[in-house]
Amino acid sequence: MERDSAAPKGTALLVDDDDSVRRAVRRMLERLGYAVLEASEGERALGIAAAHPGPLDVVVTDLMMPRMNGGALATILAKSRPDVRVIFVSGYTDDVVVRRAPLTPVHTFLQKPFTIEQLAAAIASLRQIPPSAASHLTGS
Repeated sequence: MERDSAAPKGTALLVDDDDSVRRAVRRMLERLGYAVLEASEGERALGIAAAHPGPLDVVVTDLMMPRMNGGALATILAKSRPDVRVIFVSGYTDDVVVRRAPLTPVHTFLQKPFTIEQLAAAIASLRQIPPSAASHLTGS
């Protein structure tokens, strides 16, 4: 899958405590045309998000991380960025995700490992949600 143009489609925040997974997903996001901000854990991701002046078009976060899981990260991010779209990724099953993640129409789940095509489809699906609906759904 080739990038459509040299200009970024937007900004993605990538959060995963596994360096090799983070590198692989970063390459996928870059191939899809996103500028990528990355963090190895939730607290660092919150700092990066707070310091980033522009929009975060998508957050791709591992669900199961030490100290702060992806569900908690998404909940906290939604307070300052109510229109944020989140893709939870995990090697665990959907059942674990349902218990650990705040799944709403502005959140989705991808089982690890996933392909660039699956990632692109998940992003496209989330981008169809209007910002006003996203804000309403996250309780803002």
